[in-house]
Amino acid sequence: MALLTGSRNVPPHKRAKGYRHEADKFAAAGLTPVPSDKVSPPRVAECLIQLEATVNRIHAFGEPDSGVVAVDVQVVQVHVEENLLMPGTNRYLDPDKWDPLIMKFLEFYGGGHNLHPSRLAEGWGAPRRDSQLTAPDR
Repeated sequence: MALLTGSRNVPPHKRAKGYRHEADKFAAAGLTPVPSDKVSPPRVAECLIQLEATVNRIHAFGEPDSGVVAVDVQVVQVHVEENLLMPGTNRYLDPDKWDPLIMKFLEFYGGGHNLHPSRLAEGWGAPRRDSQLTAPDR
């Protein structure tokens, strides 16, 4: 899904990195859309924690015309799978129960380990680190 865009007109700088238009990114990724409570875009049913947010401002940065932006948002609704909460609370996450997959410097990490190569890293020309991937025993 990393190299998909909902924009019909894929800018040349993205096309050069391997991006392509995909109208239905949910279907392409095998994910299930569910209605949001306070914003228009749908949430992803498979995500254990979901944040609904409104955009305050978009800040361009980097090289001119790079298309790189930072998005300043305000979270207006939080959805958390109940089994991730600390027992006896309705608002505190148990850090031992949630180990999110995160992207750090164009590579996927979980549990402090590099887990999977990134197609986005390929598009951006980042060097591969396949020999350093270490999946934890689970």
